[in-house]
Amino acid sequence: MRWRDAKKLKLKKSEKPLKQDILHAKFLARGFAIVMDMFMITLPINLLVGTIFGMESLKNPDSSPIAGIVQISLLSLATIIFWKTTGQTPGKKAFNVQVVDSTTLEIAPLWKLLLRYIGYFISLITLIGFFIPLIRDDKKALHDIISGTMVIQKLDS
Repeated sequence: MRWRDAKKLKLKKSEKPLKQDILHAKFLARGFAIVMDMFMITLPINLLVGTIFGMESLKNPDSSPIAGIVQISLLSLATIIFWKTTGQTPGKKAFNVQVVDSTTLEIAPLWKLLLRYIGYFISLITLIGFFIPLIRDDKKALHDIISGTMVIQKLDS
């Protein structure tokens, strides 16, 4: 094998997929993943907080504001840890989709993931933020646009 051919072969193996080769996650897969995460992440955290602070704290946030802070903190921490370690929450893993950095297509840096989580609240307040993927070619939601991330079909199974 000639040196030039070996060099080209090495380049082909290390190349990242091109932007046009990316398979963006479908809207329904993202939606079902969020619903699944509500059951697999949020429900256990709510049960834990309800057990520690009493179920009344879940029904009436005025009875124990610390319970609400603990609940939101645990949910934020769990979600961001899932995104940072594998790029997937349990719901995203079930639908074989992954959160990645838009430019590198690798797992996003922590600051982008924090920004994405904050962007979730903006998307929730506007509601339109979650439906933007229906009209965009790159299927990015408002929180993805804000943070510079995207949700794609996982490349390796």
